[in-house]
Amino acid sequence: MEIIIVENGSTDGTIDACRRVQQRFPKLIQVRTIPRGSYGEAIKHGMLESRGSHVSILECDFLDARFVSASIAVFRANRAQFVVGSKRHPESVTGAR
Repeated sequence: MEIIIVENGSTDGTIDACRRVQQRFPKLIQVRTIPRGSYGEAIKHGMLESRGSHVSILECDFLDARFVSASIAVFRANRAQFVVGSKRHPESVTGAR
């Protein structure tokens, strides 16, 4: 498994938080940065950097351990190779359930 975090022009200290978590899990987490704030470019960059066969995409502002666990369960059950989390989807549920 690998986690690729692509920081895309944040100005609020996001890159520092990314680097701290990378230092904590250096074999698992890679941090990449792109200069412009483009969500699509960040996704593309992360996918091109990925070495795995399955991809789960979510916004860091949406980071939810339950989503990550559910993505892994979907992959293990061979129900998908690509999962996208979106807080803008009409059926999206944010916060604690």
